[in-house]
Amino acid sequence: MIGNQTLQSALTGNTIAGSYVAGAISLSDNAFANFNGMGNVVINSGAQANLQSAMNLTVNLGK
Repeated sequence: MIGNQTLQSALTGNTIAGSYVAGAISLSDNAFANFNGMGNVVINSGAQANLQSAMNLTVNLGK
């Protein structure tokens, strides 16, 4: 089994007028307390950011 992902993105020609302050990111102590399984968490507070994320999961059952 081969998993292959190609992510492509671009941010061009963007501007921010005026003052900009990125927000704070805060997670509580138990933010993921009841989470089960595979996770792919992306958190961003910036402006004009381009975030990409990928996950391949292969489960083989049997002989």
